[in-house]
Amino acid sequence: MNYAAMVLMGFSFAVTLACAAAVYWSVMRVERLRVQHDALAAGLAASVRELELLAALAAKTGADTERTERDCVSLADRVEILELRGESRSYDQAIDSARSGADPAKLARQFGLSHTEASLVTLLHGAKRSA
Repeated sequence: MNYAAMVLMGFSFAVTLACAAAVYWSVMRVERLRVQHDALAAGLAASVRELELLAALAAKTGADTERTERDCVSLADRVEILELRGESRSYDQAIDSARSGADPAKLARQFGLSHTEASLVTLLHGAKRSA
């Protein structure tokens, strides 16, 4: 073999070796990128699950808030009615109803008395029962 052929063969070997190294480096880089991609995909999936949970909690909180607002309006209306009615008038009417045989639940509902107040009015002024 002549010198030029040997140089050409050496050069070809060097180029082949460089190409093999480049392919190896590319494969390793692709593998690292795949691992990073998988980690990012898993993180994204976890973030999506958390967002879905937050959306569900926000919807529940909204519903709870609406219910609380309705309850507050209802209570405000009831307080207004009680304030307009006047206490002595409601007790007088509750006593009359108790004398007519109304039970404590009806007195509480009809005149805005607490259960204890209604029970006391019934005990003191309710229709007398024979033993």
